[in-house]
Amino acid sequence: MKKFLSFVFVITVFFLAFTYAIEKSGMLFLGRTTANAVFTETPNGQVLSWDKLPYPCYYRIDTISISKGRGNNQTERRIEKSEFSMTPSCKLESSAVPTEYIITPYGMFGTFERSFDPVVNPRYEAKNVPVLISSFTKDTPASAKPFLLWHTVPTAACYRLELLSDKPSTEGGTAKDSDNSLYITERIYTNGCQVDLTDFMKGKGKEIKKFYWRVLALNLDREPLGEFSPASELFADSSLPYPDRPMLNENDKMITGRMPLYPVYNWIPLADRSLDYEVELSTRPYDKEHKNKPIDNPLWRKSANEKICLYDDLPRGEPGTTYYWRVRALDREGNQVGHYSDVAAFSIPLYEGRPFAAAFGDSITHGGGAISYSPANLEYSYTSYLDFPTINLGKSGDTLDAALARFENDVLPLHPYNLLIMEGTNNLRNDMTAADMCRYIDDIRSVCEKNDIRPIFMTIMPLNPPKIMRAFNSATNSEWNQKLKIVNDHIRTMPYYIELEPYFYDQDNKLLAGELAIDGLHPDVSGKMLMANIVNKHKHLLRQ
Repeated sequence: MKKFLSFVFVITVFFLAFTYAIEKSGMLFLGRTTANAVFTETPNGQVLSWDKLPYPCYYRIDTISISKGRGNNQTERRIEKSEFSMTPSCKLESSAVPTEYIITPYGMFGTFERSFDPVVNPRYEAKNVPVLISSFTKDTPASAKPFLLWHTVPTAACYRLELLSDKPSTEGGTAKDSDNSLYITERIYTNGCQVDLTDFMKGKGKEIKKFYWRVLALNLDREPLGEFSPASELFADSSLPYPDRPMLNENDKMITGRMPLYPVYNWIPLADRSLDYEVELSTRPYDKEHKNKPIDNPLWRKSANEKICLYDDLPRGEPGTTYYWRVRALDREGNQVGHYSDVAAFSIPLYEGRPFAAAFGDSITHGGGAISYSPANLEYSYTSYLDFPTINLGKSGDTLDAALARFENDVLPLHPYNLLIMEGTNNLRNDMTAADMCRYIDDIRSVCEKNDIRPIFMTIMPLNPPKIMRAFNSATNSEWNQKLKIVNDHIRTMPYYIELEPYFYDQDNKLLAGELAIDGLHPDVSGKMLMANIVNKHKHLLRQ
């Protein structure tokens, strides 16, 4: 018996040693460095698949966001998510920023000798060219009023959509098709719209008709950023019912991140531009009885002053609470048109002890940029790219005096260990003096220190008044530059501060660089990435 057990032990040790050597030698890769990965677009999103290795194993897939700094000369990569798969495939979450994936095989003894080379998501290979999402085939046609969706182009201020009767004479380009164009519009300020095809389907004798459509991304001056997307077939069936509810804009969300303290609600409006919209918020799930009518006692209900989003004017940060919201269309008399949208929800976690960090500031902290993107587009929030968890306490339109006034209600209940503070930009533009700005900054510092919160101030970025005027038709105080110097010099006397100002100037070192903020005020995706990269390099300032 002892000989048998010894034999089994020797065989087991030999097997384990052989297996370990095989897994760590790299021979299972068969000389390959790539996974031969393929991206497949499905109605439920992208699927990444790759060649299976000739050995029992499973795989770790790391999703990595690609952040580019000033002038795209510096590229930083950050792991946003890691997940495991027992099969050589993985469903991908939609992302609003360029992403790549690293596939690592695992065996009995952990990771193999190495990972495969990174795989870049092809959605971002053609720069500034929208990638179409909606697909309506002959077997799955649209109604005569379909919603058309595409992936966002982060630098786009708006989009040009062209509807065609046949394939364009030439793919790509930026010009209207001279032969087959039926309809073209540039009044699209989000990554989707509802189009009305009824006028083009009358008297055709057929219920189903084929069109083509394509999209072009535009800048603030409505100049093309790239080329038209490849034209896509659009089969429409006039017998199908029309969608009669706003569509929630749930595409291209950041993989990580959460709604800021002051939420913003986004949707894609109906084709009728005369309609208004109303958002309803509740802390209770909606029941069937109220599927298409208002509830009696909502937490909040408000009419939107814009067609695609609504900024909440109250904080929604009660720990452990789930908030439910929906939107409906109203005619000019206030009557409901069609049905309520689907219901969306966001949850506030329960914190174990004090949160590590929070960000406090105006719209630059709250988020949004490129004219058309709100703080609900988390790729426009610098907190999305930080290396440490940070709660966004920003509020659009904030001024130093307003920030001090809301500090007790918005910051103290959370009581974070560290507070990143970016305030004062709006005071540069108004009539508040530099001396008063410095006094308010001192007051904010004082209230932080009295409550055992470490304030980490960030120097204020420059402005670009000509671009602000063009984007918002709003004048900027002529002394903004002098105030900026005085206030930033004061911030530099603080025990803890992060220098942002020098990194955001144009080539003349006078104004906010246009490639970082097309509206002259709010940094776009590249600007928010740059902010986060700078903060990440100074995270040693944060209280550990």
